[in-house]
Amino acid sequence: LGIPVIDLKTIFNDPKDYANSIEPGVRGGEKIVENILYVVNNHRFDENICSIYARMNHQ
Repeated sequence: LGIPVIDLKTIFNDPKDYANSIEPGVRGGEKIVENILYVVNNHRFDENICSIYARMNHQ
């Protein structure tokens, strides 16, 4: 079973990504959405490959 994993520790690389010490703020939420969309559109679910994603392109 090829499972995609989004590495939140890597994408939350700025204190502004958090609303408080344990939950994402608006900016962090935008990064999560960006990564989910990337995984849904690009991960090869038909292949039996596990992948870790951490897109850092948020502006």
